[in-house]
Amino acid sequence: MLAAQLQPKPNYGHHRSDRMAELLSPVHGVRDAQRRKGVKPHDFSRDNRAHIKALQKLNEQRRQAAEAAKTPKASPRFANVESRVAAALARPATADPALPPRKPPEPKPFACPKPDGPAGRVFTAWAPPPLLYEGMPEPEPGARKPPVPRRDELAAPPAAPTVDFVKRNAELSSLTPRKTVAAAAPGSPPGTGGKSRHHGRLPPYLLDRKLELAQQAEERAARARPRECPEGTHFLEELERVRVLGLVRDGQRKLHAELDKMPFVIDTHGLRAKHEALSLQLTQLEAAEKAFSRRKVVVQDEETMPDELPAPLPPSLEKQLTRRLKSVLDAAAAEPPPPAPPPPAPLVVEDM
Repeated sequence: MLAAQLQPKPNYGHHRSDRMAELLSPVHGVRDAQRRKGVKPHDFSRDNRAHIKALQKLNEQRRQAAEAAKTPKASPRFANVESRVAAALARPATADPALPPRKPPEPKPFACPKPDGPAGRVFTAWAPPPLLYEGMPEPEPGARKPPVPRRDELAAPPAAPTVDFVKRNAELSSLTPRKTVAAAAPGSPPGTGGKSRHHGRLPPYLLDRKLELAQQAEERAARARPRECPEGTHFLEELERVRVLGLVRDGQRKLHAELDKMPFVIDTHGLRAKHEALSLQLTQLEAAEKAFSRRKVVVQDEETMPDELPAPLPPSLEKQLTRRLKSVLDAAAAEPPPPAPPPPAPLVVEDM
């Protein structure tokens, strides 16, 4: 059953009745087949011609628009001004013309001269001479060009002058005055003649460059030297150190004046607190005076300082620190001074 389905089906096209008609009148293309079926083929050539005409019309419109854009537009300022030429041409021929009539141009004979004969005579480009009749006098001959003289008849030309230019230059140079050295300028150094006052001197820009190079070398040497103070600190300037030391000493004088004003007997709580506060401030100022009295004062850089200051101590802790500091100072004051060193033994020199 499967084998029967796979076998090709037989073609019986040669048994058709129109087989002979196809051989006798074959079909020539698709359009011929459409005509035989009664369908009118589409005329593509007509569509192409219509499309080409539309493109030509569009191109003509674009060209006219471009020409209209190129033509200069008349200014509306002179829109109401009438043309004199148009007004003159619009007049009738019988009207009195305002302008003088224009003379028509006359032809100019460029090839022949102006005629000077009788009126009515016709002249051509070349007029032949009149004929001579018998008994007529001969015309007088005009002036003729003199004949060219012969070579032997010519006079000898004068000899060309011989000039000794070397001798003439030598004579002129001997008469020329010698150049003298100009006097020296008032501001120029001696021996420079007429030279400027800047001759032989180093220009200012080179001096500036030398100073700049020396400053750079000094900065490099300073960076190469080891630091005298720790990292993040610097030495305080002398003027600033003196100013701070003056402020510290002024504060000490004011505190001493306040302490002198207090009573001799301090028996109340308020007087004791005030005395302790003044004593603490005086101790701090003494430490500051000792620090700023040195030749070099090391301070912290502003970049490394903390942005926020530490919080103040509570009053109770501050009082305890004040009392402890006072006890330490009192103990140091009560200690006896250290004994003085013994005097050195006298030096005895014995004679040998």
